[in-house]
Amino acid sequence: AVAATLVERLPDFDDDDRSAALIALSHQPRLARALLDARPASAAEAGGPLGWSPLLYLTCSAIARERPATVPARVAIARRLLELGADATEFTRDSRLVQGQRTALSGAVVYARSAELLEALLDAGGARTERLWNTAILAHAVELDDPRALDLLLRLEPPGWELRGALGVAVARADAHAVRRLLAAGADPDASGIWGEAGGMLHRAVLERAGADVLAALLDAGADVERADRDGRTALRVAWRTGADAAAELLRARGARGEPDELDRLLAAAVRGDVEAVAAARERRPDPAAGLGRTDHQLLSWALRRGARAAVPALLRAGLDPDVPDDDGALPLGLAAAAGDAELASALLAAGAAVDARDVDGRTALDHALAAPAGPVRARTDGAEPDRARTVRVLTAAGADPAAVRDLPVLDDVLDRDLRARGAVERDELALLFERAADAVVDGDVETLRELLADEPALVHARSARPHRATLLHYVGANGVEEARQRTPARAVEVLDVLLAAGAEPDALARTYGGGPAQTTMALLVSSSHPAEAGLQAELVRALVAGGARPDGLDDDGLPLATAIAFRCPQAVAALAELARLDNAVFAAAAGRLDLLEREVGPDGRLRADAGRCRVPWLRTSADAAVGAQQALVAAAQHGHLDAVRFLLARGVDPRAGPDRGVTALHEACFAGHVDVVRCLVEAGADPRVREGVFRSTAIGWATEGRRDEVVEVLLELHEPDFYDCVDLGRVDLVRRWLDRDPALVDAPDGRGNVLRWAAKQGLRELLELLLERGADTTLADGQGRTALDLARAGGHDELVALLEERAR
Repeated sequence: AVAATLVERLPDFDDDDRSAALIALSHQPRLARALLDARPASAAEAGGPLGWSPLLYLTCSAIARERPATVPARVAIARRLLELGADATEFTRDSRLVQGQRTALSGAVVYARSAELLEALLDAGGARTERLWNTAILAHAVELDDPRALDLLLRLEPPGWELRGALGVAVARADAHAVRRLLAAGADPDASGIWGEAGGMLHRAVLERAGADVLAALLDAGADVERADRDGRTALRVAWRTGADAAAELLRARGARGEPDELDRLLAAAVRGDVEAVAAARERRPDPAAGLGRTDHQLLSWALRRGARAAVPALLRAGLDPDVPDDDGALPLGLAAAAGDAELASALLAAGAAVDARDVDGRTALDHALAAPAGPVRARTDGAEPDRARTVRVLTAAGADPAAVRDLPVLDDVLDRDLRARGAVERDELALLFERAADAVVDGDVETLRELLADEPALVHARSARPHRATLLHYVGANGVEEARQRTPARAVEVLDVLLAAGAEPDALARTYGGGPAQTTMALLVSSSHPAEAGLQAELVRALVAGGARPDGLDDDGLPLATAIAFRCPQAVAALAELARLDNAVFAAAAGRLDLLEREVGPDGRLRADAGRCRVPWLRTSADAAVGAQQALVAAAQHGHLDAVRFLLARGVDPRAGPDRGVTALHEACFAGHVDVVRCLVEAGADPRVREGVFRSTAIGWATEGRRDEVVEVLLELHEPDFYDCVDLGRVDLVRRWLDRDPALVDAPDGRGNVLRWAAKQGLRELLELLLERGADTTLADGQGRTALDLARAGGHDELVALLEERAR
């Protein structure tokens, strides 16, 4: 009866009504089928409150997903929608998500949580979307404990970053099966990530107490037991310091070397809550902070998250700093307050914790206390109930400012009345105002930004509601926030100055890219292409430092400069070379400082014994002195310092070496377009034919990617390019010459047909015609099942589509 009524009324429905009807019937396949049979075109029409298609509403809905009948109903409706023309590759922009996109495929995994629905979409060609890996879909499959969805996605050959993110989730969940599946698919067992503290997955497994089976899986896959985190600690040292005795035993059995030192024993005693042992050790340590790094101080938050109350006073006695946030951006005082633990809050305050410090969510400890017992920590292990009122009293007695409270009311009449009397106000519109202010930042609308900050000063400390939790200042970095807001306006420096003048914290952390000390505005700024393309990167760096940002990073380790070098941002490197310490050969070479290079590199082409070392994980100086000097040569070439290149070559540094995954100085000089450096390196023996290990590309490939036509011409003068370079360059005459020599190259590489697909995707008709003439196999597909014909269609290359369809007939 319902179906008959809906079908009868369907012609009177507008687009929104039709979509709403399909949403309402998303679990009733017979009724949905009746609607679709009455008006098949509605299967592909957008509408409804979000302007989505029926397929997106179906896949991106969590309604009734736990009911047994829901899964087959959704799958049946999805298959009918797809039969009628719905697009399995469909996506929509969604500014609420960090990635800025929501797809039908990710909806099937994240919202519907249905491997069957995912399979239906993949059967209909969903894997062919270019946006498949833009939504962390693999990590979600692991997080939601869906082995079948994981296996379906792994068949599609996910890229390295997707495997890395999913592996981190699997380790955190102690899911040994998923860990092994991801490693078998090519995930890097030494990948870094949050809670690995920029070490590797072994570090993370130890800290997360993932268990022997997870550790064994990583070790079986080749994880390096000697890999160090950003403070130089191996996984074995982390195990000693955190009392993970079983993990330490396993790591030693698998080759980890070393013995615990005094600091290891001190922290291990503190983690056990052995105050007497800590006191005895302190007697032998005149400087309590000596040797402690950020990762050691973060043990306070680690202990609080694990409910290890007894460890906290002992860790404080050992000298740990209560104001160091963990890599999730949480502060120890906030974690204690969130647990309603007045005793630990008092201990942290007595140790010097800043009472009104804001965490990555923009909340103070008082905010967290008012929200207790809910909070980001596990239940208290001593069985005591959280005591919100007492914790609030402890914090306010220590000077906590009620006016800084974010969330009123707190659903306690007495507390609400008291907080209002002391200056707290309701800020229901703060999130809305933040969105307006963020738009003003990225639009360069200085006038509107000033007005908003004047009307609501709390905005300057507010945080985005999105998972990245960025402040307004972070948006100036144009990196890690929502895609649509990653841009640098002409008035970006004025915007920066306005925010700093209003009290923005210059080195505030966010959760962009997993969190940690690299997520300051400075670190995001110096690794972003947007301020570089706007020509404002150097000016923004200087203004940020003038406003209080630390040019050498939060840990005084040179992280901003190391990041700018690693991300090939020469404007940022030039500015930081004036502001930061150049205390190692790579920094000196990137700055073109011959005087400093002479101090760091000896006449034998090796780093001197007393040379400085960069310890930032993505630019760490090699322990091999010869390789360390090669890293300096690469940096000098990357930044076009010909004198520095000649100096290092004259000292015997090998121009053919690729110290980081095979990337040579020649690769970097070609990408950056430094013609004089390119000639110098080739004359010194650098080989343009060498393919590095990251993209498997030669010097010509790097020059092409960097759009350095002049460099390409120079390289063509100096050597004969190989077959793949000729294809990349679109040089059909040279490709023909190679095919004459070796006809099997027509289905290169190795009979997999990527060359033909590449020509189809790029719309290179002459090259595609030559390959077809020589017998290229048009049925060969990539890991997502896409043939040359699929790619030509997706690219809108109609002439190539016609050629390929004719060949198929």
